[in-house]
Amino acid sequence: MDRNASMLSFDYRGRKHSMMEFCTGSHHVARKRHMCILCGEYIQPGERYFRFAGKYDGDFFDHCFHPDCDRLIDRCVDGAGEWSVDEVYDWIRECVCWSCPGYNEDLDGAFDCTENIYRCEKVLDSLLGPVTT
Repeated sequence: MDRNASMLSFDYRGRKHSMMEFCTGSHHVARKRHMCILCGEYIQPGERYFRFAGKYDGDFFDHCFHPDCDRLIDRCVDGAGEWSVDEVYDWIRECVCWSCPGYNEDLDGAFDCTENIYRCEKVLDSLLGPVTT
């Protein structure tokens, strides 16, 4: 996904309103602990991570992602641009989780798996290829 592209849109009256005003993405090695915005786990010092920062609808943001979490987002949105954590979660469940032995959805829609769905080796292997360390 090209996260460095500016995205502007127009309302029905032709007035410009902003969505993504600007953004930049870069790869780093952590010098301190960061929280991955997708999986909610920490990126530890010494680990590689992707930082995505910019201004969206007038608000500045600065997000960090594990490399695999960043790749999951890219695969999920397939160039569409905008995404949500819920959208990625639902996509993973539809693509992978239903066939997992740990999948046991009960009648009220609860999901029994104890793995962090974004860090699960079965998910990463299925959607991103074999997990390498």
